[in-house]
Amino acid sequence: MLFLSGITFNLLVFFFLPDLSNSNSLLASIALQPVLLSLLAGFALRNVFNTRSTWIRQSDLLSSRSLSIALSLMGAQFVLSDLLAISWKTILSLLICIVCTCLIGISANRFLKIDNSFMIWLLAGNCICGPAAISFASQIFNGEKKDIAKAIWINTLIGFILMVLLPLFAGLLQLGPDAFGVWAGSSLQSTAQVVTSASIFSSESTDIALLIKSFRILMLLPLIFFLKLVAAPKSLVPFTHQGTRKSPFSLTSFFRTFPRFLIIFLILAIMSVVVDLSGLVYGAEFPVYGLLVAARPMLGLFSKFCLSLAMFAVGYLCCFELSRRDYRAIFFAIFSALQLVFVSYFMVKV
Repeated sequence: MLFLSGITFNLLVFFFLPDLSNSNSLLASIALQPVLLSLLAGFALRNVFNTRSTWIRQSDLLSSRSLSIALSLMGAQFVLSDLLAISWKTILSLLICIVCTCLIGISANRFLKIDNSFMIWLLAGNCICGPAAISFASQIFNGEKKDIAKAIWINTLIGFILMVLLPLFAGLLQLGPDAFGVWAGSSLQSTAQVVTSASIFSSESTDIALLIKSFRILMLLPLIFFLKLVAAPKSLVPFTHQGTRKSPFSLTSFFRTFPRFLIIFLILAIMSVVVDLSGLVYGAEFPVYGLLVAARPMLGLFSKFCLSLAMFAVGYLCCFELSRRDYRAIFFAIFSALQLVFVSYFMVKV
């Protein structure tokens, strides 16, 4: 029953959403995202009907399976031209921004004492691509399913506020269209927020903002590896049968800590880059290149559908009762988001 409800709702959303998304409303550009609509629908379903144990088991299974499929297919969305179009200085500056935000955030969490997985989800969402990055990180850094929904809501709300404020501050700071495009692409969370904020400031800012944002999305997997090493080093050492941890660290034990979907993600990402290279060498007439170009939009759409379906199940599992820890998490998310904004602005001015 829950599975059919999720499928039906998301088919309706994906069928009608293209007509609705053409609205010039700022609220519509964010609120009409399928991921957020599915979260809201799943949460509403839980509150309208009595909670059933069978539905909870179904939603747990649906969320894990759909997330694995959605995140695996994200590997096929890697586009080599996005990386080649950015200068090495901009790439280095972006890397510095992301690393500084993560390291300072991890240090700040020693005082805030948020759950380690929750903290990493928020960092991934702020530094990379919002809800998609949070969903990706949640499959590697385990935590409670209801916290995934909270992390996405927190991330989206902060991103929406920054999306509106950034053009206003850019006008006061007298930034040009190109400079603002770099700033918005480097600091805002989701792609929709980046494009909307850039278009508010100037139509000339949109292309460069989207290009910078595309590179940040390419940094998703390296960031997960980095956070695995820095923020969760204990998880790299496997347990023995007696429940104690083995002392030696090896590359094999490191990769064993990652789920299977990541292998598919890596394979598709490598295949995508190789095919892009073949297109550059042999031209657009190369048959495999043409096939990938045609398949990318379909794989991307199916990945978004599976991610939205997973969020429907996560929303059903969610019970929004804010605790002290949640308020600390909100403060942490605001702190890390503002930190990324300030570091990115410094990068633009330098």
